[in-house]
Amino acid sequence: MFDQFVAQLQSPDPSQRRKAIIALGTSKDPTALQHLAVIFRTDPEPSLRELARRAGVHIRRAMDLQAEAGQSAAAPPVVSSGDDVDEPDIDNLLGMIAASPAEAPAPETPSERRSAPPEAASVPVRGRTYETSRNDVERAKGYVDQALSMNLKGENAKAMKAMAQALQINPNLINDAYSMSIAASITGLEGDGAVQMILDSSQRKGFEQQALEQKKQRRIETHLSKAEHVTWASTWFEIIIFTIITAAGPVLQSLVTVESARAYVNTLVPELVETPEMQAALVSLDQYNAGSLLIVGVVSALAGVIGLLIQTVIIHFGAIHLLGGHGTLRYLLELLLGFYNKWLPIIFFLSYITVAVGFISGFSPIVLCLVLPLVLLSLYVSGKTSGKIGEAYDFGTAKGCLAYFIGILVIAVILAAVSIVAWQVLGVSLQNLIPGVL
Repeated sequence: MFDQFVAQLQSPDPSQRRKAIIALGTSKDPTALQHLAVIFRTDPEPSLRELARRAGVHIRRAMDLQAEAGQSAAAPPVVSSGDDVDEPDIDNLLGMIAASPAEAPAPETPSERRSAPPEAASVPVRGRTYETSRNDVERAKGYVDQALSMNLKGENAKAMKAMAQALQINPNLINDAYSMSIAASITGLEGDGAVQMILDSSQRKGFEQQALEQKKQRRIETHLSKAEHVTWASTWFEIIIFTIITAAGPVLQSLVTVESARAYVNTLVPELVETPEMQAALVSLDQYNAGSLLIVGVVSALAGVIGLLIQTVIIHFGAIHLLGGHGTLRYLLELLLGFYNKWLPIIFFLSYITVAVGFISGFSPIVLCLVLPLVLLSLYVSGKTSGKIGEAYDFGTAKGCLAYFIGILVIAVILAAVSIVAWQVLGVSLQNLIPGVL
């Protein structure tokens, strides 16, 4: 039946391959290790690769227990049929594996460090047996498991270091098919070539640098794929929502302010109401009509949307060309607008309450209890904006804050330049209209 299970590992049906892996693992047959190693390296299903790894760990542990008891490594009979292997077998297998060495190796003692082969030692010879203490064998297993975990996560630079530690502590791993399959998976080389690369410090350093660069490139590609997945259709939807909020928010703010002011005036004594200043204020309030509210809404919406678009274009340019970020403008807009559309209504609502309570209380110190949360929330939104920028270009909050500052600084410079030009034009116009006045 052993050969049947080995053949079943090539089945296109993942469930059949799963049954074969479990059967080979429970068989405890050392010859199954090489077949499980192939599945671990090549199977398209991550869950089956992990199951093959655990099955291999289980077989190795069974071999160690048999060796301790002075028994031969002969395998017990395997299960009779792949169809008889079901979920309870999985639980049994994983339960037995739970007693295997942990991923993290135990701390080294000075005596243990002395027993490990030096870095400059020659590559172990395949087929030769090296004298290694039981403690070193266990520590090396821990490093092997750590190397496998790092390899599965794509952390091949860390996996290389862990595998080097394992081979230096226990050179007998060169004769272990399971460990060598992990070494091959990490390095992309087979046999002694993989071991040579792992133990040679110069080759290992070059590999680690290359692995880090590949990891960085994969991260960039993943991020760009996510950024480019955002469409302008979804971005324009967020822009429309933002436009509505920036139009309705100030309009409601104006209504709350006007009505609260009128209510406040009605609470004043007649002598104060009859003063020229108060009468002028009442006239201004009466002139605040639907047309005025419409103008407020249109101006606020245009200023909010145009200002945001200009700022995001500046941030995008700075993030890409000055800070080395990777992203798209529409992804930045998607993140910022999604965040603003969530929090701006809350800020507006708190401001309505603050204004209303201010007029009702006659602007007593109690208003500070509402102003403080409003200020803190505004600071939170500014801080999260930096985080969203860092997320959009995959370079962290610190650079996101710098890109945000660049955007604000450039807009401030533009506004200052426009103001200066406007004042100069106004001065020239006044000189032409009223010669000699200026």
